[in-house]
Amino acid sequence: MLSVNSKKDVQVPIRWIKYTMYLAASIYLIWILTTILFFSGGQSSWRIFYPLWISISIITYWVGFKGTAELKISNEREVIRNSRVSVESLNSNSISGPERTKKGSLLFAKIVEEIKEESLYLRQDLSLETLAEMFDISPGYLSQLVNKHSKQSFSELINQYRVEEVKHMLLNNDFSGYTMEAIGLEAGFNTKSNFYMVFKKTTGMTPNAYKKVQNL
Repeated sequence: MLSVNSKKDVQVPIRWIKYTMYLAASIYLIWILTTILFFSGGQSSWRIFYPLWISISIITYWVGFKGTAELKISNEREVIRNSRVSVESLNSNSISGPERTKKGSLLFAKIVEEIKEESLYLRQDLSLETLAEMFDISPGYLSQLVNKHSKQSFSELINQYRVEEVKHMLLNNDFSGYTMEAIGLEAGFNTKSNFYMVFKKTTGMTPNAYKKVQNL
């Protein structure tokens, strides 16, 4: 079995912070230039500063709001991760079994077993290249194995496991108090939009609709 740590610490995304800082820096720069022009031009009205003050207020509010939302999702993901019982039973019927009689099927079976046992599909950074490196094979050969034995692309195969993970959590009352976004991200999806798109494409309904139907 490969020594792979698939349960990384949950980190609060910081990309939005960087973009907000760039925007704030730009506004502050404009503010400085406006102040210089104000005093050098002998302007008598402070109204020119109103848009800048409003912009700074909006940015301050946005940072507080966004930071609180991201922290909430991060905390939920940590709780989910600590309390989740791994979907060891991803139904053997829900994922097509490898065709062991064909060339390469044993290797494919080993790869699928590792993906399930180590819950590699939960890793947001899992890619064709990283998985191929784990098994010391080329990404091209891994792609061929997946296409041949599962009749799916690599991303489709991994996303199918992720969708099954989400289904498991949606039907488990232990996770009923958490947001859909936290559940989707903890299942391995990179973004909320990608999670909703893949889930609907796979099941034919949104996560919320699926949960309601199953609870009828």
